[in-house]
Amino acid sequence: MTWAAALDSALTVVRDVFPQAATYAYEGGGSDSITGVFDEAYEGADFDSDGLAVITTRPMFWAKLADFASGTPHVRDTITIGSRTLEVSSTQIDGAGGVRLYLVEG
Repeated sequence: MTWAAALDSALTVVRDVFPQAATYAYEGGGSDSITGVFDEAYEGADFDSDGLAVITTRPMFWAKLADFASGTPHVRDTITIGSRTLEVSSTQIDGAGGVRLYLVEG
């Protein structure tokens, strides 16, 4: 088994244990019903132009790329989780069949 296959299997288990149903809407039209893992307060670290670490807290949704039947997720698409609609501010494909969607209030 490759690393990517092992990671995909592990993340599938996590998604199936902590499922969150959502509707993903593409900016150009169309939508998909997906299931993923929603983290309301995901903490990420980046570096500013001076090389200093900047910690941010924002909503993040992880899903399998295969669940996006209508296309690849992009910035400015939206995701509806329950009655809340959030906008995709950035995406990060993990190389193992998954994608992290970093979100902002839309």
